[in-house]
Amino acid sequence: MTGDLHCAKCGYNLKGLSVRSVCPECGLAIPATLLAKVDPHAAELKPIVWRIPIALGLVVWAAAGLLAACILWLLRTEDLATLFGVATPVSEGVSRRLGELAVTLVGISGLGSIAFIRPHAGIPGRQVFFAAVAAVAYIPMVFALHRLVSVFNIAIPTPYFGSSPVSVTRVLLRLAIGACLIVIALGVRPNARLLVARSMLLRSGKVDRQTLYGFAGAVGVGMLGDLIHLASTIGIGSLGSIARLTGTALIGVGSLLTTFGLLGLLIDGIRIMPTIIAAPISEHDVLGSRTGPEFTPHEPRRRA
Repeated sequence: MTGDLHCAKCGYNLKGLSVRSVCPECGLAIPATLLAKVDPHAAELKPIVWRIPIALGLVVWAAAGLLAACILWLLRTEDLATLFGVATPVSEGVSRRLGELAVTLVGISGLGSIAFIRPHAGIPGRQVFFAAVAAVAYIPMVFALHRLVSVFNIAIPTPYFGSSPVSVTRVLLRLAIGACLIVIALGVRPNARLLVARSMLLRSGKVDRQTLYGFAGAVGVGMLGDLIHLASTIGIGSLGSIARLTGTALIGVGSLLTTFGLLGLLIDGIRIMPTIIAAPISEHDVLGSRTGPEFTPHEPRRRA
């Protein structure tokens, strides 16, 4: 840039810097300053009133979901023990308590999802509605998961590699949980995109792509496996066995991808925390009443 342009956050004169770089004083991406000058009311620059609760809510939402998924993986070690013919590593009492902990963590994740409903002003009502539906979707999911782990996980501890027949009710509960997860992912996505766009603009001037579509797709793979499990109940002989093995494989792949998706969401939440917690760019700064010192990258700032 050849002309004077003062950082929208600290007032540093950005003359001589590339538009792809950041302010050397405060680290604000130069495209964010340009956007603030051109459109100070842009959605990416809207002030977040409850900055710390929103930032913590995003991280809690993903972290609690990831921990719940890890616990559910631990509950499936009994299936692996049966597959390899070793002693069961998890007792019934421990399994019951782990299941209750997983349900509690999913409920906590639901509370964290409230942060997506209206993180800042100016969000279209349709997006607020979708995020609210996503938060409400946790209610049936918690009930379905509680019944799954407290009843069927105890009655059928090895549903995939054991000798027990496929439980239609158990599969329907898993399908209900999967449907809730897809509703949640698609419901929070519009507002999550706003927050990610805000983070990438203020931090590096780029807008990252969200992983929530991929997360929903991973859940869909697991649901396809459950549907094949349902179909295996009407299969005859080897056809039913092949369908059951195919469904089990898809459930395993889908569950693994879903877990990695939750890990990615947690990493994204941690990445955008600083830009949510940071003080917003005010109109007072943007309109030029705070111009900052007249120094450039070629003139080191004088310190008192």
